[in-house]
Amino acid sequence: MLKRLAAKADVVIENFRAGQLERWGIGPDVLRADNPGLIVCRISGFGQTGPYAGRLSLASIGEAVGGLHYITGDPAQAGSAPIRASLSLGDTIAALFAVNGILAALHGRRAGEVGRTIDTAMYEAVFGLLESTLTEYGAAGVVRQPNGSSSPNFSPSNFYPSSDGKWICMAATGEQLFKRLAVLIGRGELVDDPKFARNAERVANRTELDGIINNWMGRHTATECEALLEKAGIPASKVFSIEDSVGDPHFQARGAVVEVNDPVLGRVLHPGVFPKFGSGMDERPIQPPKLAGADNAAIYRDLLGLEPEEI
Repeated sequence: MLKRLAAKADVVIENFRAGQLERWGIGPDVLRADNPGLIVCRISGFGQTGPYAGRLSLASIGEAVGGLHYITGDPAQAGSAPIRASLSLGDTIAALFAVNGILAALHGRRAGEVGRTIDTAMYEAVFGLLESTLTEYGAAGVVRQPNGSSSPNFSPSNFYPSSDGKWICMAATGEQLFKRLAVLIGRGELVDDPKFARNAERVANRTELDGIINNWMGRHTATECEALLEKAGIPASKVFSIEDSVGDPHFQARGAVVEVNDPVLGRVLHPGVFPKFGSGMDERPIQPPKLAGADNAAIYRDLLGLEPEEI
């Protein structure tokens, strides 16, 4: 039955341990026997080859091997434990890389290429997000360390507490942005201070600089901070909770949060369509997840032509 489905499919996606399809006798070559253009996307923790291919993995393992966990933690505490995001980032990042591969393979197939086998490894997807850490090590032997909430390369760029206990994310990293900030907080002389004259000096003295900014932020509410910083042309925002997102007018205006009627739970909230396509596609209602087996008739009867007795 799987082979019959594969013969009519554009893409087959699997996320078992490396080699599992072959152990079942349904590797990509078998699935492609009656459909040479079939794209097989394989997602695993460590990829289909290499000495770690057979290892089990979860999102947190992919994040650890990919290097993300190493650069998290509290730099003020020697040997502090890495800090996880409250999300399974490794899973989601691997899925995004898999989608990129599938779209590229579909584009290639339209150009006459044969079917592709896409090998997506979670640890590589995470590793691919580490920006300049590899270049820093290769060029200068620098091993990126945890920096807490501040940026290792730019200052000021941090989270600052407002007077009403909310956090403001603010980045005034360019020379003009820093000058605007210095004027805004009433400390225009900082621009000519050798400790803060350029970004390199501001990074080296960011603890002192952040203390000055904290003092100003702490005299204003989050709403006041946002308004003053926006008026001065400085990138900043309060840190949004999920409750903030649901009630925010910008989220609402762009359809970033929508309601769907789930067959089990009833009314639930769901992310909108990202990215926007600027067409009627954005206006189509989002469907909730279907119950297991909801499409059985459409697949077995309409696609494969099975009789009711066979189903």
